[in-house]
Amino acid sequence: MLATLAAQPGRAFSRLQLLEATQGAAYEGYERTIDAHIKNLRAKIEKDAKSPHYIETIFGLGTALPGGNGVNALAFNPLFCFLSD
Repeated sequence: MLATLAAQPGRAFSRLQLLEATQGAAYEGYERTIDAHIKNLRAKIEKDAKSPHYIETIFGLGTALPGGNGVNALAFNPLFCFLSD
């Protein structure tokens, strides 16, 4: 999952996109399992997992690593989720 995020810094991935990238399209689990994996990644790489610096959650878009056009720029662009696919 971290490799998927790191391959395109600044891009917000939805839960479904992360599931498909890591588990494949045939995965029959819950999308919310991504939340647990993100929480575990944050616990391993963030200084303070409750105030993340490396793995950002962008409300309404998904999860991203900073970089590219910048996570903050993505948070204010409602069309980004359609343009990034």
